[in-house]
Amino acid sequence: MEQITKEPVSFGTCGIGHLFKSCYQSGNIVIFAGKAGQIGKLSVCLFGCINIPEKLKENEFFVKLHGTGDVMNGPCMETGLFEVASKSFKVHFGIYQKWRLKINS
Repeated sequence: MEQITKEPVSFGTCGIGHLFKSCYQSGNIVIFAGKAGQIGKLSVCLFGCINIPEKLKENEFFVKLHGTGDVMNGPCMETGLFEVASKSFKVHFGIYQKWRLKINS
């Protein structure tokens, strides 16, 4: 797991911590908040889901726009490390979006 923030990020009442990058078993990017992900996870793994309208390219990953996304997305986007790479889309009962990590690491 690789730390990608220089300064800690505040997630309000959920805590303060650095962002870390790793990979799911599928090879897709996973972004954790807090060294052991104790604050939360920005990325979600949609690998294996059918009918996903967006495909991932290099440095891209999916985020959810509901639930823990309400806590994670704003502070993570404010770091300047990410950019939105798609419109929102629905898979099963969730709303998701594709984001891009703006650094190659």
